Amino acid sequence: MNILGLGERYAAGEPLPEELAEEEELLMAVNELKRINADAELRQLLELRAKEAHDRATALAEARERGIEEGIQKGIERGIERGIEKGIEKGIEKGARAERLAVARRMLSRGLDAPFVAETTGLPLEEVHRLLAGKV
Repeated sequence: MNILGLGERYAAGEPLPEELAEEEELLMAVNELKRINADAELRQLLELRAKEAHDRATALAEARERGIEEGIQKGIERGIERGIEKGIEKGIEKGARAERLAVARRMLSRGLDAPFVAETTGLPLEEVHRLLAGKV
């Protein structure tokens, strides 16, 4: 049984069911409801307070939702920026590696020895040997 849903009935004087009449807190709530109902001005004030609390909770929930959406959007934007930066870095690294490989091939084609080519280009000696073997 919901005392709030039936509050008007009990505040109007209808007796509480026997099993509820022994609950001190419930009796206090019904008495308070009777007092509030007797004072229309107080009831109006309480209704305004309840509306204000509801409006505040609604505004807070909307603000929280907007904040979450903005946070997600900013996270996506930052992720895209970082992805672009990493892509550029990898592209630069790949381009630099390709250039070092091209230089190493030219050096090897002119008969320079592998340790010298590795040292000059910065490529690992094993990779220079793979170039010589035609595996890169």
